[in-house]
Amino acid sequence: MVASRASALHRRRDASPAAHKVVLAGEEYYAAVATHVRDLEGPVQAYLDVHPDTSEEARDDEIREALVRPLVQRVNRTAQDAWLPTLPEADAVRDIFARLRRGDGLLAALIADAPATGVTDVFINGPDLPVWVERRGRLERLDLTLTAAEIDDYVDNWIDDRQHPLNAVNWRVTARRPGVRITLLHEAVALHGRAVAIRIHPPAPLSGPDLVERGLLPRAAWEYLAALYIHGAANVVVGGPMGSGKTTLMQALLCALGPACRIATIEQANELLLGPHVVQLECRPGQPGDPQQRGEVTQRDLVQESLRLGVQRVVVGECRGAEAFDMLAAMSMGHDGSTTTVHGATPVEVLNRLVLLCMFADKPVEVAQELIAQAVHLVAVVEQRPEGRRLTALAEVTGRVGANWVLTDLLVWKDGRLCRTPYAVSDRLRRRVEVAGGRLPALDTLPLARVEIDGTEGSAGMRGTHGRA
Repeated sequence: MVASRASALHRRRDASPAAHKVVLAGEEYYAAVATHVRDLEGPVQAYLDVHPDTSEEARDDEIREALVRPLVQRVNRTAQDAWLPTLPEADAVRDIFARLRRGDGLLAALIADAPATGVTDVFINGPDLPVWVERRGRLERLDLTLTAAEIDDYVDNWIDDRQHPLNAVNWRVTARRPGVRITLLHEAVALHGRAVAIRIHPPAPLSGPDLVERGLLPRAAWEYLAALYIHGAANVVVGGPMGSGKTTLMQALLCALGPACRIATIEQANELLLGPHVVQLECRPGQPGDPQQRGEVTQRDLVQESLRLGVQRVVVGECRGAEAFDMLAAMSMGHDGSTTTVHGATPVEVLNRLVLLCMFADKPVEVAQELIAQAVHLVAVVEQRPEGRRLTALAEVTGRVGANWVLTDLLVWKDGRLCRTPYAVSDRLRRRVEVAGGRLPALDTLPLARVEIDGTEGSAGMRGTHGRA
């Protein structure tokens, strides 16, 4: 019996260092923080009632060190005795205190920790509803809710004096803080109460090698696309659903250009993180409640004005309306190497979407189709797949025949992977790469797509007409 007890004690001592290194993280951590915030609400209010004249700084120090930290330490001692994961003390004290104080609190912690945790978006659908995050391309529910008062405090902190207040007339506000873009919707349109979407930018723009490491595309595909864009000055339209990585891929291409290229970017709300050599333009809403929308600056206004700024390449963050026509006109008038993003799941859908957008500029369908065939060189498509964001198609636009686009598939998604096709890029683009001193890398390291054609197996891809324009 004595030996047995001694062995158990020996095992317990051996296990303790490893066990105590395990700390709560993710959803379990936020659930614990929320629980301890509720535990402390009563004691904190009692302290404030007894010390109404204490200075704010002294009050904060007292609450943090006399109430929050001892609670965290007490919880951790209990967890250690039970061989359970503990709270990271410094983070827990910070987050519990910040939420009790109704500062940026847990959201500030989520944003600060985003580079390490892989969080790119935070979504608040209303008071007393779970907070959601997107982590490495997957939506994840946190065991964290915010009260209406907490959301109101966040909104007041985020909107600065230069912006219109969030109200029933000005029901949508976009705010910016260091490293984040915040979209706010008023309860007049958000049925569950004020809704918030926070896009967290990476500390530094993701480069091509970063995208390769994250699996968005193979290295050979990145080098191939980058050569066509950088040296070949190909006009590239990046398509894909919302949140699929369109802007991420476009930004990596822009960063690869370097500071020797003068670029103008036009965005509804700034997302692109580029250097000081870039002219970055952003739309401005009109006066709230003004039917004439005086003071409004649209993407179309900025695209037209950017052509007078002596830039080599024009970039529209996302074409959503009539600015598509002006963007395509710039591409066809010497601003080679320009780029934009458009919603569409295939190259044909992307091109047809551009036709639709040009019609907002009161242009006939035939004019839009002809302009697109002249201006766009490459269409890249990215998707959010179960395994993460992936480049799923790359096609060259070589013209149109009647109501059909003439495309050459260069890369296609087949059997759960990106594959090359037997077809090469046109001599026109190849010569442009070579004249600029570049070299178009081979795609031999990628698998050759195989499909069944008329009952026999053959190579995938098509050089010819695709769909109806």
